[in-house]
Amino acid sequence: MKFNIFLSIILLSVITLFTGCDSKNTKEDELISKQSLDKKYTFFLKSTNDDDITMVASKQKISFKEKKIKNKSVLIVFWATWCNPCKVEIPHLINLKNKYKDKLEIIGVLIEQKDKKTLDEFIAKHNINYPVMVGGDNFNLSSYFGVRSIPYALLYNKNGKLVTDYTGPVLEEMMEHDIVKSLNVN
Repeated sequence: MKFNIFLSIILLSVITLFTGCDSKNTKEDELISKQSLDKKYTFFLKSTNDDDITMVASKQKISFKEKKIKNKSVLIVFWATWCNPCKVEIPHLINLKNKYKDKLEIIGVLIEQKDKKTLDEFIAKHNINYPVMVGGDNFNLSSYFGVRSIPYALLYNKNGKLVTDYTGPVLEEMMEHDIVKSLNVN
């Protein structure tokens, strides 16, 4: 009996770890349809530390106005504080940011509304070392990319071309393999 309960708990934990959290869809999510992915859109992303980013996105390519992001690979991660798989992924993102700090930019796109104090406490508690974007354009951006579950991430090479995307939590080694590949583009 105890063994069955233990096995059930282990199985439930593994399922939770390897599946993403469903996104809470709103009408605002439908502002930009998937059919318009071939057009260019400009998104103004506001950071919690006022380090705002202007991103121009088209179907398979992105670019940024900010010089600090140019010539870097970019990992855009859609997440929420209530999502357990998202929280599991944070230490891995921190490690990757530390390891590739001059070659990789990680952008956390929060898809929920949180007050500044609560979010700042969450960021400090989890030692997040990459920019966390907040605000209305986050929802437009998630709709543009068709985000339906989180965590969801998109990896772009230093030329802004899409390398791969990830649905659900991903092993750090797998992301690192793809990041290294994205950095070796001429």
